[in-house]
Amino acid sequence: MDLPKHEKDTAGINAYVKWARNVILYEIPPGSVVPQHTGDGHFYGVPGGGVYPSVTGKLGHVKDESIQNFAMNSALKYIEDNMHHVIVNGKIDMMKAIDLFVEAKKVPKGLLHAAGDIGTKIHDRREKYFQDWID
Repeated sequence: MDLPKHEKDTAGINAYVKWARNVILYEIPPGSVVPQHTGDGHFYGVPGGGVYPSVTGKLGHVKDESIQNFAMNSALKYIEDNMHHVIVNGKIDMMKAIDLFVEAKKVPKGLLHAAGDIGTKIHDRREKYFQDWID
């Protein structure tokens, strides 16, 4: 079935959605895709025995310069905001400085994890909206 040519063709769009949903249900019956998450990532088992990584997991392997810059800048910002803690009697306490660097290294991952949590909530709500629309 072809997708309707005009966005105002709501009857055609509804018919297409119903057709697409039936094709998906036939090809992938409910309950046949089973989460198989591990410590290494999110995976899904499918009929026939295949196990595939999540789309987000696959995209996580893409090296994005902006994410690398974000990581570096957020770690440096953490150091800047907390540098006063490593100065004792006008001198840098090397042990405190090392601790500061260790903590700064964790900051980007924590921020990205928090953003991922928000992204998951948005994804879940969007999925529910579309599922309600399809039903």
